[in-house]
Amino acid sequence: VPENRVGTLLLQGFDGAITSLLCHPAESILIAISCTGVVQAWDYEVKQLLMVRLLPSDDKPISAAFSPSGDFIAVGCESGILRILRWAGKRDLGEIACFHVRPGCGVTLLEFSPDSTTLSFADEDCCVGLFRFIEADVADANGGHAFDGVDSMRVNQGKKKHEPGPGLEPCDGTDSRNGWMYLGRHGSHSKPVAKLAFGVTVDGTARLVSVGADGMLVEYDVEESSVLDGVRLIGERKQIEFGETYPTCCVVLPATKGAREDLIVTANSEFKLRVFNANSRVCRRTALGPTYGGPLRNLVALQTLDSDVGERYLAYSTEDKVIGLVKYPLDGNPYKSMGLVAHPGEISGFAPSHDGRMLISAGGSDMSIHVWAVHTSVLDASSMAASAQSVPGIPRGLVPFLPLIEGPQNQNPPFDEIVDFFYYAQLRCQGEDTTSPRRTDGLVPLAQVPNLMRALGFFPTEQQVEEMCAEVRYSEFTTSAHTVDAINLEQFVRLYINHRPTSGVTEDQIARAFSVLGDHIQGVPQWKQLKQLLETVGEAMPSRELETCLTMLLGPKGFKGLRPTAPIDADTFATELLGLQPLTARSRHK
Repeated sequence: VPENRVGTLLLQGFDGAITSLLCHPAESILIAISCTGVVQAWDYEVKQLLMVRLLPSDDKPISAAFSPSGDFIAVGCESGILRILRWAGKRDLGEIACFHVRPGCGVTLLEFSPDSTTLSFADEDCCVGLFRFIEADVADANGGHAFDGVDSMRVNQGKKKHEPGPGLEPCDGTDSRNGWMYLGRHGSHSKPVAKLAFGVTVDGTARLVSVGADGMLVEYDVEESSVLDGVRLIGERKQIEFGETYPTCCVVLPATKGAREDLIVTANSEFKLRVFNANSRVCRRTALGPTYGGPLRNLVALQTLDSDVGERYLAYSTEDKVIGLVKYPLDGNPYKSMGLVAHPGEISGFAPSHDGRMLISAGGSDMSIHVWAVHTSVLDASSMAASAQSVPGIPRGLVPFLPLIEGPQNQNPPFDEIVDFFYYAQLRCQGEDTTSPRRTDGLVPLAQVPNLMRALGFFPTEQQVEEMCAEVRYSEFTTSAHTVDAINLEQFVRLYINHRPTSGVTEDQIARAFSVLGDHIQGVPQWKQLKQLLETVGEAMPSRELETCLTMLLGPKGFKGLRPTAPIDADTFATELLGLQPLTARSRHK
């Protein structure tokens, strides 16, 4: 008989994949939520299970967030239900509000504002919405008594509609629930929202931004959004990634003393970390990020106790296996970042402890939680040791970047080619045929940067050229209010390493690009049709520029031999026009 069975509990775990992992903002409390609705609270200092709660069986939690005040936990479900729970102590976790904004539309992301009065969410419809907490509504619901904390809130006890007695009555999600009011949502993205991030501006106001797979960066006017006006935006949506590249996560950097501008850091699918001015949304810097474990999926600013004053670090997790640290400011130095294999598969949850001494990760389907100690001093020592090395003929500031320059060591290393091209660019600026004495001051005008990049095999788009030049031009503006019009060798090498793609153009990318032409052309495009598109669509190439490029690729005779009606498919374009070898041929050659 089941009721007569007696046993000893050996292990308390989950019966399904862990979907969310949260850390209390001021205590050593960890909240873990599984896809089956099991909520567990742990003290991660003493490894003690504090409590277990079960959400309704119809729920399938897919997102969660802990408020910075430590009072509220929001849980988003696949069915579109959003539940707000109160955390009133280590043994008390009760539901105080439940909203069903759009049935069947899963709540994929949740984020609280720094003052815990605003809750943002993203859903499967690519929309971003807001809830606001109003203390006066709590007082009205409790007989006019002033709000004195979450302990006084009514809690859902399974009470039916209009049933007498204490407890929270069920609702359809349209009325205020214990002070939480739904403001609305905005269709700010055309593809899934990758990340929501709250921050605080230099003047102390809340800032909310989102990035999505459509390449957009969107900022929301949290203070002016209301039930009547809905969710309002600040300025226009900003396209920060183009083509097949898309942002994967973002973080609003905390304001520091003496900061001249608010900054947003984003990570993209090409392993780049990009720093934007939060007000103008102009890219200030692009840096190569960690390249192991796939693109970054989570990025948080880490406050640590053992770091020097003014030192800042970013903690990250990838979609599969890896978590790690990156030291700020970002410059692409591989010795200023680290990563380790935290789980054998996906990483479904990731959070730093309240004091920054630990990183806690969840493995999803492996149903395990790992606690990692953080020692930023080791990362500091690694970057300092790399910078202290000396290599003959290499500027000291470039020594840490040598592993990132492709080519065999000590056998005509590509660095020699970079130096040759750089000095040739200086000679071109003075005139190749001049008989005057040559003067090399070690600087190259910014106008020569695109030519140098192309000489090294990196062919940036006009948008990328503009961003690279703007990065150098305004690199000293925040400190000296002066712009820079020339670049030295060390700056150029860093710019090249950080902006070039991490992998070359593949046959699949060319094939996908040609598939996009199907929106304009039926069947295999002819040369005259492709030529018209190259001259009119996207970053259009003037006819003379296109003719010059094709003459250099094919020779004068080959260019004149292009018939207007000649079919040009992806393979023909790659092998005959661009001169690329097929992948199988390259493999045989190697």
